[in-house]
Amino acid sequence: AALRKLGGDYILDTNFGADMTIMEEASELLERVINSDAVLPQFTSCCPAWVKFAETFYPEFLPNLSTAKSPIAMQAPTQKTYFAEKMGLDAKQIVAVAVTPCTAKKFEIRRDEMNSSAEYWDTPEMRDTDYCITTRELAKWLRAEEINFDDLEDSAFDPLMGEASGGGIIFGNTGGVMEAAMRAAYKMATGEDAPQTLIPFEAIRGMDGAREADVVIGDKTLHVAAVHGTGNLRKFIEHMRAENIHYDFIEVMACRGGCIGGGGQPRVKLPMADKAREARIASLYTRDAEVTVKAACDNPDIQKLYAEFFDGKPMSHKAHHMLHTTFVNRSEDLGPTISKAMENSGFAALIARHIIGMSSSMGPYALLAIVFIITNIFTELITNNAAAALSFPIALSVATQLGVDPTPFFVVICMAASASFSTPIGYQTNLIVQGIGSYKFTDFVKIGLPLNLITFLISVFVIPMIWKF
Repeated sequence: AALRKLGGDYILDTNFGADMTIMEEASELLERVINSDAVLPQFTSCCPAWVKFAETFYPEFLPNLSTAKSPIAMQAPTQKTYFAEKMGLDAKQIVAVAVTPCTAKKFEIRRDEMNSSAEYWDTPEMRDTDYCITTRELAKWLRAEEINFDDLEDSAFDPLMGEASGGGIIFGNTGGVMEAAMRAAYKMATGEDAPQTLIPFEAIRGMDGAREADVVIGDKTLHVAAVHGTGNLRKFIEHMRAENIHYDFIEVMACRGGCIGGGGQPRVKLPMADKAREARIASLYTRDAEVTVKAACDNPDIQKLYAEFFDGKPMSHKAHHMLHTTFVNRSEDLGPTISKAMENSGFAALIARHIIGMSSSMGPYALLAIVFIITNIFTELITNNAAAALSFPIALSVATQLGVDPTPFFVVICMAASASFSTPIGYQTNLIVQGIGSYKFTDFVKIGLPLNLITFLISVFVIPMIWKF
């Protein structure tokens, strides 16, 4: 009702899009498990922050990512094709607005490949999703329009693409995608409803950083896991590699608690943040318990959509073209290419000569201090990896022109690049802390500058004592 009050003509449930994602993702998983040559484990790809994280830091896992799009990325092109045709609408006049708890969705909808509806209608300028606003932005909009929920009558989603299964409902919390996928995969593979061990799937539920379980589907036993938070993910991957553990399916959500803890959600101050996440998760499980249809493949509206539009089944040619995507190796964003260019072009040597010229009478200690300051400024504005990559060729040129061992300069770069204390934008954890704690930019400056100074003094004086020039 509130969205209609704001001007929405048709209001559809994103959980329906979650059911679509499960149909494709579960089908893809079954194909990979059956095909002995397929790449395993299969990682979920519905979290755009995780997808970009993988593209940047773990490009070797891109073949493991499910090619299934996220719920809004599936629902939007289907709205501008199937929904438009069924409702007699001009797709070119549809403005698709997604309301999400996720700030990374704003990046996702602008990815070049999110234009399936444009290809369908041969209209290059068309985008699948036109705008994305967060739940917090929606709340501000409602407040600005003076819309009060207490004054509104209850209103249902529009039919055709409005109803979701229990699996679609729990999609938004950590472990929910895994549970929804296992419900659907079991039904697809065996023709029988998922057993009580999967509804609820207690082994995967909860707020532990990583949970895992074995799922028996027919004559196959799948080893599965659910991970939330990129810090937990790094530890999980390191452990998986170190112990050579085989997994068939891994759910990853970048935000703690899953989508319900997304960066666009209303802010909750510590230490109540986890309590808020747990309450949101509990509400989704309560709603799941209230609905009759538990698996996406049993949703009558999903069955109708596939029968009428996607050639009768998931992973069909039409479904694959519209509901699946590709990924990009973004590891060069971390800076090594820039570093190499600086070195090859002579720009690093030029900067080094200027640094030496300005402080030639001060000796290597002064130059070490300057390298620390330059690197530290970089790391407060960009990632620590990029800061180190930019400073490395400069430090190498300085050491070479001085005729000293470059090791102290390299160690100083490591320290300076890791000392991102004074701004919230230099390191992702700082941004998370700023959001959760509602801190201001100036709060980081007040606390961070003294820490930067302490790190600077210790590094410049102690490092040359251990690693000689």
